[in-house]
Parts: sequence; C-alpha cells; structure tokens
Amino acid sequence: MLDELSLSLTAASYAEVRSPFITNPNKKPGDIDLLLCEGGSPNQAVAVEWKRVKIRAIDGTERINRLEALGGAETQTTALFHLGFCRTYLGVVAITDGRANDAQNFIFRGTSDTTYRRIIEFAGGLSLPEGVGLVYMEIVQPVQRAISEAGVLSVAVAREAKHRAQTADLTARVNNYLHRNV
Repeated sequence: MLDELSLSLTAASYAEVRSPFITNPNKKPGDIDLLLCEGGSPNQAVAVEWKRVKIRAIDGTERINRLEALGGAETQTTALFHLGFCRTYLGVVAITDGRANDAQNFIFRGTSDTTYRRIIEFAGGLSLPEGVGLVYMEIVQPVQRAISEAGVLSVAVAREAKHRAQTADLTARVNNYLHRNV
C-alpha cells in the first residue's frame, strides 16, 4: 500500500490516531484511521479514513453487504480533509469470502470487475471535497484455510489525492507526534 501511495517502505504508520489532531472525539472525524508519514517530511502527512464492505461470492454471483455504509464516509472524510493534511484519502476495504466459489481457480476468487466498478463508482460519487483521493484494498479468503495462510491482498489507488500545503501548526503537531511515537 505504501508504494501505491508513493511512500517508502520506511514511512511511519499509525492507526486510530486522536491526540493531538482530534480535540473533540465526539465530533467527526472521531479519529484518523491511518496516518502515514515519511520520517523527514512531517509537512507531507497522509491521512486515510477506512470503510469496509463485505462481498460473498458463490458460483459466480456476488453479493455486496454494507455498500450503503460508505455513505457515512462523506462526513468523516470531509472532516479529516479539513484538518489540513498534505493528502487525504477515503479507503475502501472489500472483504471477500470466495470459499464457496469453486468454479474458479483459487487465485481468481476475488471480486469481479463488475463488482469492483460498482464499489468504486459508488465511493467516487460521494460528495467529498475536491482533492480527496480514493484507495481500494481487497482481502480475499479463497479457501477454508486462514487468510494468513492462503489469502489474497490487492491494493490500488482509484483516484490520487491532490497534494496541498499543510499549515505550519499541523506540521508541528505531526512532527511532535512522530517524535513521541518512535
């Protein structure tokens, strides 16, 4: 994923970040799902709001659950964008259960192109600020074995986030956060 977002493998990553960026956890965004930053570039931090959809594939037919839950991403992603990070993304994680889809080879039991396009078009049609990017991640369980033993992971940037200048205050908070959490 780091490569897809044009970050190095040494970039710092932090999940469910609140302080010092979120001052009121009862307001949107409640947290930053994923904060990414190159160590020497706190002025180029990347923030991601993740939403999950579930896909069940049986004999070539796919059923998407929780697609409408992506609608809730508008408020959270917009609030995250307004915090002022260099780049902001809405991330969609598709969890695909392909165990019952034995009509295809193990490696091809993920989401079909049609379902992928449906998810991306839905997410891309949300009312998000111009400049917010869209990243898609799919995790597939193709067989009965645990995902860690026989899973498939795919990541793609469906729409690049536009780079913008961070404020000096936000950059200072990112820098302090990086130094406190090394």
